[in-house]
Parts: sequence; C-alpha cells; structure tokens
Amino acid sequence: MPLTNKQYDEIMREYDEIRLANHKTEEKRLEEVQNRIPGYKEVRDSLLSLRMEKLRSSLSNGSEMPDYEAKKDALIEKRDRLLAENGYPADYLAPIYSCPDCKDTGYLPMTRTKCKCFKSRIAKVLLETSGMAHLLEKENFSTLSTEYFNEEEAEQFRIVLDFVKDFTDNFDSDYQNILFYGNVGTGKTFLSSCIAGELIKRGLSVLYFSANELFSNINAARFAYDADGFSDYLDDLIRADLLIIDDLGTEKTTDRIQADLFQLLNGRDQISKSTLISTNLKFAELTERYSERVASRIGGGFKVFRFEGRDIRILKKLNK
Repeated sequence: MPLTNKQYDEIMREYDEIRLANHKTEEKRLEEVQNRIPGYKEVRDSLLSLRMEKLRSSLSNGSEMPDYEAKKDALIEKRDRLLAENGYPADYLAPIYSCPDCKDTGYLPMTRTKCKCFKSRIAKVLLETSGMAHLLEKENFSTLSTEYFNEEEAEQFRIVLDFVKDFTDNFDSDYQNILFYGNVGTGKTFLSSCIAGELIKRGLSVLYFSANELFSNINAARFAYDADGFSDYLDDLIRADLLIIDDLGTEKTTDRIQADLFQLLNGRDQISKSTLISTNLKFAELTERYSERVASRIGGGFKVFRFEGRDIRILKKLNK
C-alpha cells in the first residue's frame, strides 16, 4: 500500500527533527571550541568577513578580489592548526549528517530521487501498518525449530536454511531471486519472515505482501494517483531492496495482474533487486497459470526450492 499523506508528513518531520538535533550539536561544538581555544573565534570571523568581502566585490564590479585564495588558505590553515594543537579532529566542526548521502533530507541531491534511508523508513512504516511486525517477532532465526519435522523433512529443510542464511549474509553483494513452492504449512512463510526480519535489522528496505494484498494495492493506486504518482508508486515497489510476495496464486489472476507482475519482476531484475516468491502451487501449475513471460522470468531467474512434508501448523495444534 502507498504511504498516506499523514505517514509521509511524519517521516518528513522525523528528518526535520534529525537536522535540528544535529544543528544543535554543531552549535554546542562551536561554542565549546571558541571558549576553549584563544583566537579561534577571531580567525573564524576573519574568514567569514573575507568571504563577504569577496561577494561584495563580485556584486559591485564583477571582478575577483585580489589575493582572495591566498588569504583564505592562510586563514583555513591557521584555523585547522588551532584545532589540531588543542586535540580536536580536523572535522570536529564540520556539518553533521546522520545520512551523508541525502544530508538528512530524504532525497539525493541533483536527482531528487528517494535516498536509501527514506526507502528504509517507508518499508518500516508499511511493515507496521501491514501487521507483519508482530509476525516477525515470532518468526525469525532465533525461534526457528525443526522439532516437528521427521528426519527426512528436517534434512531437506536444513538445506534450504543453509541457502537462506547465505542469502542474507551476502545480500549486499550477491544478487539472487528465490521461489519457495510446495505444500501448505511446511515453512515457506516462516523462512520468508526470517529473511525479512534479518534484512530489516540491517536497515534495508523490505516490502512484504501477500499476493492478494499486493495486486489489490497496485490496482487501488492506479485509480488513486495521476500517471506520475502511479509511476512513483511502482518505482517504490521496484526499487525496494527486497520484495516478498507471499502466497502467489491465491489472487484472481487477470491479464492486468499478469502484466503488473511481469513489470515488477522485470523492473527489479534490470536493477538487480532481489525478489522472493512463495506459493502453494506446484511448479508445473505455476508455469501453466501465468503468462509465458512471467513463467520464463521465474523459471529462469529464480533459485527454486520445493517444500514437502506435513502441515507443521496442524502438528503444533495437535501437540498442544
């Protein structure tokens, strides 16, 4: 689902608070240095006056101020030397940014595209509103167990688990897509939650939707936004670090949904953004149900794992 105006405003207020807090820290540092280092304030004031003099000279006659660079360099050298002689690092009074990429604005300069820190915040907001946050607290690597598997099922699950842990460990450097398919209640959604939770902890943007929810949201956004707004919405889905589509095949598969699914998979593949799909369909049913383009994209571009065995959720209820 797209961000509401209220959610967007809350994120932007968070950036305002971050910038204000950092600015206060900068002011405290400057006050500290000026109180502790004799002559520092005078050098800083001289540097500011020199820059204003250059500006006035440029505005009045359009010419460069004689010896400006030499005077500026001499003052900067003296300023930095005063800091060093008194035990301060050279960047102690530099502007402070929690995110140096966007300078705590949420948008990258020049391109005005969303910064990775903004995308991470969006993913967390959407995760909270989706109700998945509570699920991730219960379904993660620390709560994972093979207690309800027989020996053969446990061995098959460990093979998948080894891949999943390697996938999360090397997520930043090794682009891969994953398809989990097979019986209901055999651990597909649980492992998807484990991956999501681990990457979210690292500040990555993870979008987790059931297939029904995903395509319903896309269709709603298509009518709620103008062309540019809808394009931005799809771009957020395409550029998320990881997109998880759970229970593919439970949605009513129309031509429009097939086109939307291909656009997502193709767009993400073009910029090497990983996608994880889980489905209760057999692999043959999956390739029959979806268009040739979608089936080809999944069959040729995804690491495929088959889940077999008994329904763990039923076994847990029986053993209570």
